[in-house]
Amino acid sequence: MAKPLVLTYDGKEIPFSLSKVDRSKLYGSVDIETQDEDGNICEMAVLAGDGKTLIGKGGTALAYISQTGEWCDKSDLKPVDFDGNEIKPVESSFNQPNPLSRKVTIDEFLNFNIRYSYLLNCETELDPKLLDELGNGAIYAFRFSYRSALEPDTAFLLKGTDDTIWMLVGKEAEIDFIGYEQTAAVEDEEEEIEDDDDLMDFGMM
Repeated sequence: MAKPLVLTYDGKEIPFSLSKVDRSKLYGSVDIETQDEDGNICEMAVLAGDGKTLIGKGGTALAYISQTGEWCDKSDLKPVDFDGNEIKPVESSFNQPNPLSRKVTIDEFLNFNIRYSYLLNCETELDPKLLDELGNGAIYAFRFSYRSALEPDTAFLLKGTDDTIWMLVGKEAEIDFIGYEQTAAVEDEEEEIEDDDDLMDFGMM
């Protein structure tokens, strides 16, 4: 059984089970199969660098090589920053309680690119106060990492119009806004105007 996600609210721990909702669940999915002239299903192959050798499924893999060209095990690698200092991975959110202590506005929420959506099922009775807050449009934000990772995402807890509880996970969008002092380029009014007779009529093609 999957470990529940525990959220803390008003000093109480609330365990939730997650059900991921993706496009295939909303709209269904389509699988395309390619067959040869005998009806056998074709598989993708990789053309090697010699231009002649075909490598079938499972025939390629990624490898980690040191600066001296020696093989490295992934478990021996450690992430570091630009100064060479080791970066400690963020603990999985399923291994610790996650406090609901920060509310965000709808504008803050809309500044995020949502990557994953989860339908939450409370494994105990949901706190009526929290339910009431979410029903009135409150959005709670907290750090979330499905597995141990270098950087956590931001998760949002909110309520749907059908009383369902959702967790949406994403990262803040990096958007550069143009200020009013930056004017748009304007063509020179004295620029010569082309004669309509010289313009190409694509309907003739």
